[in-house]
Amino acid sequence: MSRPTLMKLALSGEIPSHKVGSHTRFDRTDLQTFAEQRTQKQRKSFDELRAFEDSLDFQE
Repeated sequence: MSRPTLMKLALSGEIPSHKVGSHTRFDRTDLQTFAEQRTQKQRKSFDELRAFEDSLDFQE
């Protein structure tokens, strides 16, 4: 993930963070939790797409 994307997520509150001076700090467990949730969403979406494709029952 790029730094600008990480900062946008922090500013929007999707990833908890706090400021120390002018620097933004993250708790490692918050980042790991976010990454795991993101992976779960991607897997769920992929599984739904696969199920949809299976329901179309293409005959090639």
